[in-house]
Amino acid sequence: IAIIDKGKIITVDSPEALKNKFGKEKTIKIHLLEKNPNISDLLNGISDCKINFDSGTNIVIHSEQSELVLLKVLKILNDNNIEIEDLSAVPTNLEEIFLKMVRDNASDY
Repeated sequence: IAIIDKGKIITVDSPEALKNKFGKEKTIKIHLLEKNPNISDLLNGISDCKINFDSGTNIVIHSEQSELVLLKVLKILNDNNIEIEDLSAVPTNLEEIFLKMVRDNASDY
């Protein structure tokens, strides 16, 4: 696969190699059993990640250190008796890699 931005080839590699090289960030999705109005305050101190709160029950975490961040989040949830209904970890896909590379490459123009 070749990734091209504004007519310039940024990189050429196999899909798997691109994922290994540029797709280190993973997305963790957590759905809480019940709405918790304090969830953003509880999790805002966690570093090395970007956390989005869709509502009082949905948490989406983006991090290159997803395993470490997940352990921190689970400890906080457990310490505060917050129950999880569902949890999933999603690796970065090729579209996200392309968008990240184009954004990072934009400063070169």
